[in-house]
Amino acid sequence: MKLNQELLNAIYNQFYLAKLDGFLLKQHKDLSNLIRLLYSSLPFLEILPFEEKFSSRKTLNLEKEFLTSLNPEYRKQFCSDYRGRHIISQKGKKGNYYLDLKRNHYKIYYPKTFYIEDFERLTHEYIHHLSTQFPKIREESSSYKVYCEILSLLGELKGLDFLQDLGISKQEIEVYKNNRLKELRLGFEMFLFVEPLLHLFLSNNQLTEKHINELLETNQYYRILGKKDTIYNLNWLLSGNLEKGLSSYVYPLGLVYASSFHQDGISNEEFCKLIQTVNTVEVQEFETMLPNKSSTELIDAIKKEFCLKKRK
Repeated sequence: MKLNQELLNAIYNQFYLAKLDGFLLKQHKDLSNLIRLLYSSLPFLEILPFEEKFSSRKTLNLEKEFLTSLNPEYRKQFCSDYRGRHIISQKGKKGNYYLDLKRNHYKIYYPKTFYIEDFERLTHEYIHHLSTQFPKIREESSSYKVYCEILSLLGELKGLDFLQDLGISKQEIEVYKNNRLKELRLGFEMFLFVEPLLHLFLSNNQLTEKHINELLETNQYYRILGKKDTIYNLNWLLSGNLEKGLSSYVYPLGLVYASSFHQDGISNEEFCKLIQTVNTVEVQEFETMLPNKSSTELIDAIKKEFCLKKRK
């Protein structure tokens, strides 16, 4: 693959077609700075093996108990959704929350690995379902679009507390947190790649080979990538992934705030209030419920949560 103006023109034109949310347009530089700080704090992680087996029945029973600990009404809703075949485990899948507005239909998918991640991913996706309040609410609020991952990732962290209280080994929990952070790192990287291109677009600068070469010289993430991988990523964006890259900020943003909430010891009652609120208000109102912390404080919270040591 080669870097040429035809490729860059095609990517630039994709920005005109992309759905650019207002929060992203206003906050992309601050988001980039926060995610860059986070990325520079990440060690080089390797996927680690799980040891303790979780049967399908155990996963479902644990989920019911966990939801009961949050709010007994959540357990009732979960049982109803399970009986209605809205909750489905699938081998080879990571998890997904699917909505079909036309058919008034929804599905909560979670993996079938028979390890701790089945429970954790089921928790993640079911918190999405609870927080959308679908089908009662059929349109996502601006706060849900921006901050929905906070709640699902916080649900994962609270789920790990729940498992540890039941006697699941700390080592197994740490393996999950390691592997989850390794997976979520992709979202950090996607946004660090696409944000400089968005900045050029918003500055009315035509994307040229000169701009890419400048990024390769001056931008930390582009320097790490190198020219070959940069060209690969540009072609990936052109293959229908630009909007995916632009929206990838929701994962690192969600993770730093989820870590902050968890480190501050958020109660179940406060957590449930966030779940019930996020899809009923706009961004500005929901932000009044978030920790009022600097980027450095948010990064410190995630370092403590995941026991991160700055990479050498």
